[in-house]
Amino acid sequence: MSLFSVLGGVAGFFVGGPVGALVGASAGGQYQAGVEQSHALKRQAEQEKIAATGRELQRRMQLKKVLETNAVSQAQSGVSGEGTPASIALSNARNISISESALKLSDVLKQAEIKRRAKAAKSQGVTDALGTIMQGYFMNESLKDG
Repeated sequence: MSLFSVLGGVAGFFVGGPVGALVGASAGGQYQAGVEQSHALKRQAEQEKIAATGRELQRRMQLKKVLETNAVSQAQSGVSGEGTPASIALSNARNISISESALKLSDVLKQAEIKRRAKAAKSQGVTDALGTIMQGYFMNESLKDG
């Protein structure tokens, strides 16, 4: 049994009659809108994950080209400048590692934020639906009294 049909039953029970059916349909629609938004955000998170992987591969390819160019340049010109080739390479590797870690963390955080928005959208759909049921209940009660 889906939450959609449960909401309709709850609306029918608390509100009753034709108003209950309308309230149930409206509440179900709000719930469904939240679920659809949640699914869309989950798809967006998956697409972001794929894009992040692509960006990482592109960065690695560019880095490989730069390192190869540096190695060829050092070999052709002889070693000149400060530090030994090993210490320069180690320093470059540390800087690259820090940069890559920061970019990867940024991508992971972005994906996590989208997933949190997806959960919040679904919860908001449920909250909106329950609010509609309560509003319908009080409206129906005021019509009975009037």
